[in-house]
Amino acid sequence: MAITRLNNNSITSVTALPSGVGGKVLQVQQGHKSSSTAIGAFSAGTFADTGLSVNITPTSASNKILIQGSIDAMSSDNCYAFKLQVSTNGGASYTDVGVGDAEGSHMRAYGGASNTQFINGTYSSHYFGASPFTYLHSISSTNQHHYKVVVANEQGNAIVYINRPESWSNENKAHGRINVSTIVATEITT
Repeated sequence: MAITRLNNNSITSVTALPSGVGGKVLQVQQGHKSSSTAIGAFSAGTFADTGLSVNITPTSASNKILIQGSIDAMSSDNCYAFKLQVSTNGGASYTDVGVGDAEGSHMRAYGGASNTQFINGTYSSHYFGASPFTYLHSISSTNQHHYKVVVANEQGNAIVYINRPESWSNENKAHGRINVSTIVATEITT
């Protein structure tokens, strides 16, 4: 679709942004997970899919994709890690994006949280909350990009809970709430 531009003496068709104009939002896609999930025992140090994902098909391979959102989680092992992954081949393979540099045998992740917090002189292990994330991804193709959030445990027998605390009762109270996790992909011109 061409844009029509009015000049002093003529009407011309604009088919692209002028040179040097970047940083404009071209499209926004959102994914969310509003149900609760308990991701059961998986090997320590490996990552499991949370079900939180978004698809976006860039209009130009030179643009960037801004990924933003938050994952609401906790682990029965007192800490968890999460990272972002992207597939540009229909889910046949995924690549980590926005993770820490490799250093020895340390786990590479975007972030994580500890469920234990010190309140009034004692430790509480029933804390859970949102872990926000933001990453600007430099892309190289116009294939559909599928971004997803994956989580890992400290120990293999632990469970990661998404959008809910580890222990809860069927009550309409704040500690028994079901939260929502979101991911937003925004295509930005460069």
